[in-house]
Amino acid sequence: MWSGLYVYIIYYSEVNTEVKVEYYTDIEVTYILNIKYILILVIKIWINLIFSFLCDMYKRKEIERNSMADKNNILYLFDRPTEPIFIGKGDDNVSFDVPTEYLIDRYKPLASDIQTRFPGGKTVPITKLNNIPDISIPLGLSRDAPFSLFNPSHSKMAAKLIDILMNTKSYDELLSLSVYCRDRINPYMFTYALSVVIIHRPDTRNLRLPSHSEMFPSLYMDSSVFSRAREESAVVQAGSRTPIEIPHDYSANNLDAEHRISYFREDIGINLHHWHWHLVYPFDGPLNIVNKDRRGELFFYMHQQIIARYNMERLSNNMNRVVRLTNWNEPIAEGYFPKLDNILANRVWPPRPANAVLTNISREVEQITFDIEDLVRWRDRIFNAIHSGFIINTAGQQVRLTENEGINILGNLIEASILSQNPNLYGSLHNNGHNAIAYIHDPDNRFLENYGVMGDSATAMRDPIFYRWHAYIDDIFQEFKSTIPSYSVQNLGFDSVNVQSVEVTATGLPRNEFATFWQQSDTDLSRGLDFLPRGSIFARFTHLQHAPFSYKIVVENNGNQRVGTVRIFMAPKFDERGLPFLFREQRKLFVELDKFSTSSYRQNT
Repeated sequence: MWSGLYVYIIYYSEVNTEVKVEYYTDIEVTYILNIKYILILVIKIWINLIFSFLCDMYKRKEIERNSMADKNNILYLFDRPTEPIFIGKGDDNVSFDVPTEYLIDRYKPLASDIQTRFPGGKTVPITKLNNIPDISIPLGLSRDAPFSLFNPSHSKMAAKLIDILMNTKSYDELLSLSVYCRDRINPYMFTYALSVVIIHRPDTRNLRLPSHSEMFPSLYMDSSVFSRAREESAVVQAGSRTPIEIPHDYSANNLDAEHRISYFREDIGINLHHWHWHLVYPFDGPLNIVNKDRRGELFFYMHQQIIARYNMERLSNNMNRVVRLTNWNEPIAEGYFPKLDNILANRVWPPRPANAVLTNISREVEQITFDIEDLVRWRDRIFNAIHSGFIINTAGQQVRLTENEGINILGNLIEASILSQNPNLYGSLHNNGHNAIAYIHDPDNRFLENYGVMGDSATAMRDPIFYRWHAYIDDIFQEFKSTIPSYSVQNLGFDSVNVQSVEVTATGLPRNEFATFWQQSDTDLSRGLDFLPRGSIFARFTHLQHAPFSYKIVVENNGNQRVGTVRIFMAPKFDERGLPFLFREQRKLFVELDKFSTSSYRQNT
């Protein structure tokens, strides 16, 4: 209590230029000081709370960073896929602390010796699981067998493994089970399944998968590279090794007309794209992974864009557009000799000679048996459904092929994914078309040959026949599109917004001109060279590249500010004869270059 104290508070008004003086008694002072004390206390509390919040946020970020760093450990399972799990992984020789019970039977008696013979750097602890799920289904494929998603039995095995890994309750449990499975499951199947899981699990989806061409480089480049890589890694220390150059023309020469665009088909990047798309959109697996929005439509769109882009490349090389594979009884003129090794199976990838003929497939070991007549029957039923306007589902009900949903229904049915509404009636036209071509060299397994490159999504785009087959598949979708109403102005217009002009600029080039050139890039093979000395060893490949360019789009907006999506397409202007395309033909050749959202401000932007 303050006694006999008067406090003067002076107010100064800049507006009225007056001074006002007030004074308070000791009781009033006590009240004022208590209020001030409370205010100071509240401010201190708020400062402490804010400081505590910032500290907690920083700690959480640190935990997240450390957690993400720890989660990156699972990516070491992709290193040298056929080497045992207990051998160090990566440049840092990271080792997994594998429980003895996790070792395969061959290595269990050697457990103590393994610890001393293969000391690692950083050690990743592995939590031993009390109950290992039943993995007998994925174990149905031997470790040295070729794995193909187009094989229904293989895709079911992979789907089961994906389901098992997705159902683990935590990241630590996922890592532990993955370590247990790695040396037991076919390496190619394991890599595929774990990749799908990492992409789709909330606790791993932000991890960056290593390139598939680094895990299995033999799927993407000339087999002669690897004998030279083994010699280089065995003789030369890491850091002093010379990149191994892949010849520009290693699979054929220009006596084969189709070889003129082999640089496109055999490009590492485009084949990686095809592999990765099927990781994001698998056609078999847990329903919550497969059943994505517009999945069937995107199956159509992605492959249609590839065919359009391929045709642009053909026209640029004075070649005709790709011819659809419509007659399945006549010889296939194009041959293909891939010059690839299948490291898992210790075989070369089988070639397909020119003028090979499709025949019935009877591969009982792989459980693939169908007739070419089955493909014809499925095709006819699909066309009948398109022109009837509906399909028949497994319950015998009609499902309308509407303007909005029809192409999505057809996409899943034609591929065919597990979302097909009647696989018994409409079959598996796309997938078994791949199989018919992949086994054309040995349809009944009498020569014990594996499937050709059309049997794997990582290699299929190398073969000229891929584009003929998918041009035919695309034509089925175009047939459906011809039965639905055309787009209206209301469908495609954007009220009050008009594009005034578009131009492309590139440094050193005239307006609206692109420049492409050959570029050499290096890729590290060390992740996929099992049982060889550690350290990077590079392969150098030549690929098509373009000079940087930018768009300039002038838009007039006569309404309010709006947010819209800009899509930029490119198409060839002239056909094979050098004449301007009619738009009804050109529309199927447009390639989507870019897509982004932007705001259109009032008036001109």
